[in-house]
Amino acid sequence: MKRTGKLFVFLMSMALITNSGCAKTSQKEMIISADYPFYDTVEDAKNAAMEIVEVKVISSESVTLDANESLTDEQTNDSERNPGGETDRQSLPYTIYTVEVMQVYKGAVTVGNTIEMKQLGGTIDRVHYVQEDAMTIEIGNTYIMFLETYENSPASLINPIQGIYEYKDGKITGSSKNTWVLTLEDMKE
Repeated sequence: MKRTGKLFVFLMSMALITNSGCAKTSQKEMIISADYPFYDTVEDAKNAAMEIVEVKVISSESVTLDANESLTDEQTNDSERNPGGETDRQSLPYTIYTVEVMQVYKGAVTVGNTIEMKQLGGTIDRVHYVQEDAMTIEIGNTYIMFLETYENSPASLINPIQGIYEYKDGKITGSSKNTWVLTLEDMKE
């Protein structure tokens, strides 16, 4: 597994871009950049994921969360994941998705149940935060997700490029930045 940087270090990007519309309702857009682990193979990604599920997105809500709340005590004390020791508190915008589990490839979730997963970004106070390189998640669509889970926070993708695939009409499509061609055969343990 290659690492592109510290897992929980988030950098706010450079510029605000004003979207079209009237001045009173204009919304600004901010690009958010984050470092995540990058995996060399599908097998490495499968091993890193705590859950791998096919889900249908039911709803979403934008919120701000303390980025450190999702760290377990073990992760906080792991010198590789958290080399700086005590971390600064930082609230970041997230979109919380409620998803229905359609198929379980790994993990202890149950088909038919709903779970929550979070993705960096969302619309807060008329600013739309977009995570760089993240696939847009649409309500009603079906996805295969490689998730990390936490005790006190919704699950997260293992990374925004290799952790999510749209699943439509029997075809699995990853991010345009993902070089893997994922198949259902890859999901078998």
